[in-house]
Amino acid sequence: KPEYTWHKPGFEQADDHPVVCVNWHDAGAFCKWLTKKEDKTYRLPTEAEFEYAARAGTTTRFSSGEEDASLKGFANLADEALLTKMDKKIALQGAPKGNQSAGIAKWNDGYPFTSPVGKFKPNPWGLHDMHGNVWTWCNDWAINRYPADGAARDDPKGPANGTNRVIRGGTWYIGPLRCRSANRVQRAPGESLCYVGFRVARGVE
Repeated sequence: KPEYTWHKPGFEQADDHPVVCVNWHDAGAFCKWLTKKEDKTYRLPTEAEFEYAARAGTTTRFSSGEEDASLKGFANLADEALLTKMDKKIALQGAPKGNQSAGIAKWNDGYPFTSPVGKFKPNPWGLHDMHGNVWTWCNDWAINRYPADGAARDDPKGPANGTNRVIRGGTWYIGPLRCRSANRVQRAPGESLCYVGFRVARGVE
């Protein structure tokens, strides 16, 4: 609805919370503005870059471990805090039937919606909020499956064109299953959603 913007996403936020209700074009415009302002190159990360940073050298489902419970203290996601503000039937929308790890985590992180950036523990490379809090816009056009050849698996880039852009990392609105390092989601680049934001990558000088 037009009344919901990054100024007013529908819940309270402070300046240290991640921005939401910004579409892919908005995120790209910010990168261009920041590049000009600081005279350094900023852009949205590629999908491969995001997963590389999210994994931080790990091979488990999450950088914090293999089990859903390992995310406690590491990720702001759908848990008992969300249920204090949202009916469980709504919170479970889109969760595969019978798959509990896609639904509500069995703890309370204290944040029903977004949390301050850096509030949760970092991954092994010192990066915060790579799981949960808000989905992150990536630069790539979405592709359902990358080709199986080795070259495509080595730092793959998305296709040259498409319909949707990739978002990664999970969000406060979804359970552990979709917050794992390998999870891939896509949205139309013109969509502005209260659970999607972005982070920037700076080019190596």
